[in-house]
Amino acid sequence: MDRKSKGGKRNNTHWIFININESQKRFEIKPDLWNQLRVGDKVLLKLQEGYLDYNFITEIKPTAKIYTTNPN
Repeated sequence: MDRKSKGGKRNNTHWIFININESQKRFEIKPDLWNQLRVGDKVLLKLQEGYLDYNFITEIKPTAKIYTTNPN
């Protein structure tokens, strides 16, 4: 997963780019999810089947982070 922002006073768009079936797809997301995700993170996609057997992404969620060091 990669992320990019087109910030500024007039346009504040947040995008993530996810590799799906060997192709990079772009999704516009809300700023709160943008702040949770980092480059290289994996995400969960919730799919819904639509007409003509097309799948639509209805939700994008971050996965649980696994830490390799002890926080104590």
